[in-house]
Amino acid sequence: MCLRHRDRPDDWVVYIGDNSDCDYEVKLEAVGELLDEVAEIPEHKYVFPPDASWCFMWSFEDDLHFGRRP
Repeated sequence: MCLRHRDRPDDWVVYIGDNSDCDYEVKLEAVGELLDEVAEIPEHKYVFPPDASWCFMWSFEDDLHFGRRP
């Protein structure tokens, strides 16, 4: 796992893909650019903050899911 910093402010999120060898931490404002870059990779894509209070999932089948921790 390539996550190196666990104490990031709220404006940072984690990106994980099913087939990726590495996970990424990016600023929330850069998520759109990141998803543009990984859009053609055939995998499920997950974006969530380090505290996992919510999660966005873009499936390989092009379904979008969003959830919040209870």
